[in-house]
Amino acid sequence: MAIEGTHLHGMPTEGAVTVSLGVLSVDPPGDLDRSVLYSEVAELLYQAKQQGRNRVVSGRHRT
Repeated sequence: MAIEGTHLHGMPTEGAVTVSLGVLSVDPPGDLDRSVLYSEVAELLYQAKQQGRNRVVSGRHRT
C-alpha cells in the first residue's frame, strides 16, 4: 500500500505503481538447487498476480 500510495513527479495519481511479490523461506538452509527454488518462487509470484496484484504471497521450501 505504501508503494501504491507513493507517486513520482509526472506520474498519474491513480494506479501509478504496484508491486507483487513471491517470497519463499527455506527450512533448513543448506546446499540448495537454485533452479528448484526459482521455480517455486516464480509460482508464488504468479499466484500474487492472479489474486489481484499489489500483494505478497509466501511459501516454504523444506529440504
